Amino acid sequence: MATLRGLVLAWHAQLPAALASRPVFSFWREIAGLLIHEVVLHTQTNKALFAGPYVPGKIGVKDFAAPAKLSTEVVFTLQSLLKACHGAIQIFSDMSPSMMLGLPSLTIGPAVLHAHFVLIQAHVAVTGLHNSLGQISTTDQVALSANMQKLEDVALVLDTIDPFLASYTTTVLQSSRWLRTWLNDYDAITRRYVASLSIERELEQTRL
Repeated sequence: MATLRGLVLAWHAQLPAALASRPVFSFWREIAGLLIHEVVLHTQTNKALFAGPYVPGKIGVKDFAAPAKLSTEVVFTLQSLLKACHGAIQIFSDMSPSMMLGLPSLTIGPAVLHAHFVLIQAHVAVTGLHNSLGQISTTDQVALSANMQKLEDVALVLDTIDPFLASYTTTVLQSSRWLRTWLNDYDAITRRYVASLSIERELEQTRL
């Protein structure tokens, strides 16, 4: 993993200054980092959930990574993954609409949506029942809702200037709205579950 990180950094460092300053190259650097560190969320059976299509039915609410040993490598990998996801989404969101629509839509759109979807899987991994990664990162550090909002804002802009969905990027970003609905429902269920556990503990204490 360290070798791959080094190769990505070396690639970006070797770019001519005129290219290195362009957002698209920084975006792909972050996507490469994401793909390197995504393994921290993988289990033996959930890897297919990280591939498209990025729909609520493929969110692993019952099949997420929960390593028993939280080694320094696990901590570093999860933190690096979140940083890469945040970086990719921020760089994309900061692009001008003309740049977004001018880039190859069959690559840029799915790539930013993948970053979004990995953040969703990370959110589940730190909040799900019997999770362990929640000891490393909080939901605030995953920052799913804030990053989701950035893509929702971009989707609204692209809808305005590309109402007929001529670009695939405009089309794929529509899913950010469906995923927001999923997040609201998931968080509501999680809050109710946590509240019920708290009530059960209080009842147990009164019986003692």
